[in-house]
Amino acid sequence: TVFPKGRFIHVIRDGCDCVSSILDMRLRETLEDAADLWRTAVLIAEDFVKRHPSQSRTVRYEDLVGAPSDTIAGLCEFLGVPFLESMVASEDIADTMGDVPALRHHAAVARPITTANIGKGRQMLDRAQLMVLDSLISDVLQQFGYPRCVS
Repeated sequence: TVFPKGRFIHVIRDGCDCVSSILDMRLRETLEDAADLWRTAVLIAEDFVKRHPSQSRTVRYEDLVGAPSDTIAGLCEFLGVPFLESMVASEDIADTMGDVPALRHHAAVARPITTANIGKGRQMLDRAQLMVLDSLISDVLQQFGYPRCVS
């Protein structure tokens, strides 16, 4: 009701990768708290998307970095704005993006788009951590088409 003409984009990323990043950025102290943050955020956002389907889109991080032009062009169509190829070159304007230069975890914005961080969580977390994480989030991973943390 506050933004009746608003458009909302939910970017979802593999929970194993997100939890690893949350811990690396020290946004949460424990694996359990990081998993809870990811799980809660994803489920709340998806509930919003389901309640407002004409105003919302869910985009996979992996699609965004794997096919940025196509993904952003689709989002631009949804938003009703023209797509410009320069939109995928954030590194050209990163210094003008407020806190990007100031925050370590935003440093990648100043670099070209890459798929290098896909799968990083399964590499950075040890097997015991992955097993615990799997018990906490595997249902939500599977709901969004991601593989379990351990096979």
